[in-house]
Order: sequence, then structure tokens, then C-alpha cells
Amino acid sequence: MRYGGEVSIGHSFFVALGAYTVAIVEHQFGLSLLVSLPIATALGAAAGFVFAFPSRRLSGIYLAVATMALALALPEILIGFEKITGGFQGLYIALDPVPGVPKALQRYYVALAVLGLMCLALAQFRRSPQGMALLMARAQPRAAEAIGITGSWARISIFTLSAALSSCWSARSSASMACRCRPLWPAAHSSHWCRPIWRMQVIGSRSSMGSRSSW
Repeated sequence: MRYGGEVSIGHSFFVALGAYTVAIVEHQFGLSLLVSLPIATALGAAAGFVFAFPSRRLSGIYLAVATMALALALPEILIGFEKITGGFQGLYIALDPVPGVPKALQRYYVALAVLGLMCLALAQFRRSPQGMALLMARAQPRAAEAIGITGSWARISIFTLSAALSSCWSARSSASMACRCRPLWPAAHSSHWCRPIWRMQVIGSRSSMGSRSSW
């Protein structure tokens, strides 16, 4: 969301979506993280687009308040679909991301590999025409609209990308819970858990907006 200069309060929804996708795919189909990770990323992007499209004309505090609905609805969804999510008891992830590799190594190197791939993908995206268009829509909105780049399109794209990355990273983080024998449960993805994410978004958005010529 930093590239769009916006703040989302509801990204705990996409974080939970990625983690629970890994757990549900394992419980229902017996597949490990290597298969469920791209599924979680795709579902995060789809959910982000579904939310961003009707709220594409909102910005600033109005968009932040709209995303709050996601954070408030998340616990009710997780508890309401108890047969799938495990309700209050949650779900355990038992399969290792990479079979045959010690858990101690997987907790670090799998996370490092996913983080490196995400950073590389973002760096490539930033230099791409689509990435430059999004940055232009934030830094010079009037000039961007003059060449057909609307703020609504930029917000939809940024929200979809941000939701996909949140789900991807959460899916990877769920593998560490398997190494620690800890369950996924609703309280682990509450709004209190996402307060550090809000702070990073606010600081990142202000620093980016403060240097508009750096895009």
C-alpha cells in the first residue's frame, strides 16, 4: 500500500487468508506448502481485487475506515465456518515445506528464500511500465490522468498486489507454526496483531509522499 500512499487497516484478513489456505489445503488434500503457497497468493490477489473494485473511489481516511470492515469481520468468519477453519481450536499444520530437511533449517532458509523472491519480484515490478505508472499516479496524479492513468485503477492494482503479497508471506509464515507445533486460530490474526503493519504503512506512506520526485 505504500506505493499508493494509502493505509489499510484490514490486511489482517489477507494475512489470515494465506495462512488458513495452507492449513485447509493440507487437511483437505494432504498437500504441503510447495503446492498451497501459489494457491494462497492467487486467492489473496482475488480477494484484494474483489474488495478494491467497489471501493476504488475511496482514498485516505475513507479507504482506511472501509478496510476496517475486513478486520472486524475476520474473527466472525473464522469462527462461523468452524468445520473448515477449526473455530476456536484452530488448525495444525503438520507437513514440512521441504520433506527430508531438518525443521531448524526450514524455519530460516525457507523464509529467506520466499523473502528473497518477493523482494526480487517487487524490484522488477517497480522498474516495469506498470510499476512506473502506479508511482506516477501517486506522485503526479493530474499528469497521470492526462495520459489515461486514473487513481481508481492505481488503487485497485496496489490493493490487489498488496493483498497477494500479504497472503504469500503469511502462507510462508504458517510453515514456521508447523515447526513449532502451534495451531492457527482466530486470535492469532486479530486487529491487535496487525498494529505493527499499520505503523509501517503510515511511516512508509508518509516517507514516500514526502519525496514525490523520487519516483
